[in-house]
Amino acid sequence: MPSAIEWSAAEDEIVRTNSIKGAEALLPWRTVPAIKHRRRIVKPTCPPASDQKRWKPHEDEIVRTNSIKGAARLLLVRSDAAIKQRRHQLGAIVHRQKWTKNEDRRLRKNASLPVKKLAKLFKNRTPAALQTRRTRLGCQGFHREATPWKQSEIRLLRQIFSTSGRADLARAFDHSLSSILATAFRLGLRKTKRFNLADIHDQIRCRAREDGISLTMLAAESGCGMHFLRPLAHATCDYNRAAAAIAFFGGRMVIDWQDE
Repeated sequence: MPSAIEWSAAEDEIVRTNSIKGAEALLPWRTVPAIKHRRRIVKPTCPPASDQKRWKPHEDEIVRTNSIKGAARLLLVRSDAAIKQRRHQLGAIVHRQKWTKNEDRRLRKNASLPVKKLAKLFKNRTPAALQTRRTRLGCQGFHREATPWKQSEIRLLRQIFSTSGRADLARAFDHSLSSILATAFRLGLRKTKRFNLADIHDQIRCRAREDGISLTMLAAESGCGMHFLRPLAHATCDYNRAAAAIAFFGGRMVIDWQDE
């Protein structure tokens, strides 16, 4: 177990003459429990709690002229809650800095940038303030400029949309996926229904009910076993048994290529 770092005379003086929070701010490498323990040893001579809570004139001025976070950065020995309470005591409903016409023009010009990039252009404005002001000015937020669709792209979309997946569509067009799907919806394009063995499975069972043949009889007569007596799952799809059942009813399962 590593030995504890010995306390120097300078550290003891800080612990002796400051509150726990003040010592914590001045000694960031020391933990709060360690500072509390050291205070019991060095017998602190800092003012009593009633004097510690007394606000000094320069602290009040910082509270009046800064936000809570800004004041907390300047007043390391004061907590956010204490600063907030002091603001109310002073009646310091801090008057926010008014937006100048130059700032409004700059914000309108760069309104399409993300808030984080805007904050770099407005050092004295918080991201929340920038977002609020942008909304009040009626400026649009960050967005990708919409690229108009060409007729050649629309013709290609009509040809491949029904049989292409989203990844293929995204690669085929220089548009966002949301724009591609919205354009397809506007054009009335729909996806081609994919072949699904479950549909054949259901049709075979319906045909058996129509002909008055039980599934047990179908299993015995067609040689497809208990396949149609169980719920269909992808792991149990069997085209050979489906073909045998279709042949039992006088049908065929074929692929009919229709080349132009």
